[in-house]
Amino acid sequence: MRHAIAAFLALLILAPARAADADTAKVYQDLIGCYVAYEQDKADSVVRGDPARGARRDAQIPALLVLLGQYGQSLGKKQADVQADMQAGMQAWTAGIASGTIDPASLAEKVAACEAWLKS
Repeated sequence: MRHAIAAFLALLILAPARAADADTAKVYQDLIGCYVAYEQDKADSVVRGDPARGARRDAQIPALLVLLGQYGQSLGKKQADVQADMQAGMQAWTAGIASGTIDPASLAEKVAACEAWLKS
């Protein structure tokens, strides 16, 4: 996660603020969900011995962080706020797994949905 945050910090400085959409807050929350999915999938790739999948996530995460920064800025969030939201998303995922409200098998579906959404 440190690598992702460092990339986020570097890219946030370079990223121009994106114009606020009518549904900017929803898009922002969806981006947080995608960030969590990508990070979890990256961690899963290490456990499963799939370095190619981990490398793919490493390549996708920086662009996602730029979008998070842009949407966060358009919502008036500071860098620390976006980082806190990212951390809260990770904690919510872990808590959901622990409580049984999130099925770990749903990760692949979530990642695929994020990839399709971000390509559109």
